[in-house]
Amino acid sequence: MNVPAMPEELRMWPQTLLNPPNLHQLWHTAMPGSEILFEMARWGPAMNQRVYTFIGNQLDDAWKKSTLINAYAPYQEAVTVQWKALETLPADPEMRQAAYDVFTTGIAYGIERAKAEGREPPKEFLYVWIAQPDAMQKFVDGRQVTPPTPPGN
Repeated sequence: MNVPAMPEELRMWPQTLLNPPNLHQLWHTAMPGSEILFEMARWGPAMNQRVYTFIGNQLDDAWKKSTLINAYAPYQEAVTVQWKALETLPADPEMRQAAYDVFTTGIAYGIERAKAEGREPPKEFLYVWIAQPDAMQKFVDGRQVTPPTPPGN
């Protein structure tokens, strides 16, 4: 009896479980990187925390480079580029909901980190578009949520 070869996408997950990739390699990347990053967050509470903490730290690092003079571009770019990577996720509502939750938790973690260190947290207008009442449902449904246009563009 001939057994057909396992498709590449099915071989990817056991390999990822045995040898988790560097989160930096998955940050700001479209599929399959974004899918792997947010699938890893569904492996359990510890991995979920690792992923949202990583996201929060990345956003906090971008916030540290953001000033009024540069129109908060590093933070705005970090949020927008990762959002665009999230939009490449498959049309699986459960995965998209989990990804949205991890990303927004990461944003909140970065905000709390800045506050805990006595720094001003990111300006709300830089991320609030993600938390609008219909943004989550649009994202989960696979519809586009448009980030605001940066000043001067």
